[in-house]
Amino acid sequence: MATVEDLLTRIRHLRTVQRETEQSNADFVSVQDMEAWCTFFQDHIQFAKEGDDLLFYVKQMNNDLLIHRKHSTSRLPPEIGSPTINWEETVCLNFLLQRFHYRLTMVVSSRDESSKALKTISRCDQDIYCSPSRRNMDSKGSQDVITYPDLFFTLDNFEDLFHSIVVPPNSSLRIELVAAAGKIFVPIFSGQVGHSALSASYARQTTTVSTQTKREFLQLTGPNNVGSAQVAVAQVGAGKPASRGLVQSISQGAVRVLQSMVAYGPASASPTNLNACITYISLPWSSLLAAILHTTRKPALSRSPSSSALSSSPTARVSMTIPPPAAAAAAAATSVPSAVPEDPSPNAPATAS
Repeated sequence: MATVEDLLTRIRHLRTVQRETEQSNADFVSVQDMEAWCTFFQDHIQFAKEGDDLLFYVKQMNNDLLIHRKHSTSRLPPEIGSPTINWEETVCLNFLLQRFHYRLTMVVSSRDESSKALKTISRCDQDIYCSPSRRNMDSKGSQDVITYPDLFFTLDNFEDLFHSIVVPPNSSLRIELVAAAGKIFVPIFSGQVGHSALSASYARQTTTVSTQTKREFLQLTGPNNVGSAQVAVAQVGAGKPASRGLVQSISQGAVRVLQSMVAYGPASASPTNLNACITYISLPWSSLLAAILHTTRKPALSRSPSSSALSSSPTARVSMTIPPPAAAAAAAATSVPSAVPEDPSPNAPATAS
């Protein structure tokens, strides 16, 4: 049986051949190219024992999706070789959805004032689904909406998963999403945002004491404007929210955030701890595939499969190594967390993927 590495090599070859055909004649797709994709689809997706029961077919003209269950008898799937289907994208989409597991890692870290060493305050690892659809996280009961060609990695229960992720002043929130299958273990989305940027963006949307515990949903844009993430932020503990000030968007390197220059109001007001929850990460399918095919950089945060194997099911339980919210601030001050390697200062931009 072919390994995932073998199949990726085959996909890379088929895409190279098809690009050469398209360059010679932009309006022409060879029968040989389409037959090769169809053969791959039948051998390694449609009739494969691995993977999910759902199959997604990408329409040729408008990127709409047809969804079919492998063993359904109520409706026939599109005919193999049908010119109405984009077989290259159909293969790649199903391959990304069915053959890879994805893991999100969130780390809160800060610099020790005396040693300047980077310290981990809290950490959370969570296996996560990849889907060509999404729902709004800031409204209950919303229905799924097809998002293809964008793929979403959504955490429906983000409040339960990340209730203990507290970002104190002078620290940063770092996120990394990795794809894993066989010997492949590569980062596909990563970056960091400092407490000051999160606090300023939160203050821009929440300006009264009565709403200081309100959860706000902030948008982050990925490296090179590719992909995005949403983080739900709420204040933890005492302290007034910052007043509205001058807001200016700047790049945070791997993650572009609403970095703000904010006047924090009266001198008595102090920055507060923030609970931060990633609700989703989104990437175009082509960017996700390119990262898997061509990225040689190793993950900076996520543990390798040898030390922390990804579950065979994307619904594995969260591995929390942090205290409950009430004790988070005290624990951060008294414990000596392990260091996180290869990281700049908490408020410095991360290196783009």
